[in-house]
Amino acid sequence: MEQTQVVPFSGARLRGWRGARGMSQATFARALVDAGGREVSTMTVSNWERGKLMPRPEDIELIAAALGCKPAELGAVPKHQPEGDEPHGEAQR
Repeated sequence: MEQTQVVPFSGARLRGWRGARGMSQATFARALVDAGGREVSTMTVSNWERGKLMPRPEDIELIAAALGCKPAELGAVPKHQPEGDEPHGEAQR
């Protein structure tokens, strides 16, 4: 049986992708709504980028869509491991 380990979301990657697209935080927040997401404030975007808040799991796909990247490029995807191949050899319970 496989276990899932989640690779943490990276606010620095979000900031990098947003900056590479020439998007301000306000423009990015509007792009999330245009991608079909919920409305978020520029403060929320700032907090995501600084690691003060993490986006909701359901927002990750929309963030990636708004930036034209894959969720994995934001460091926000499940990483599957076969059972018995736990990090540091410790079984998860």
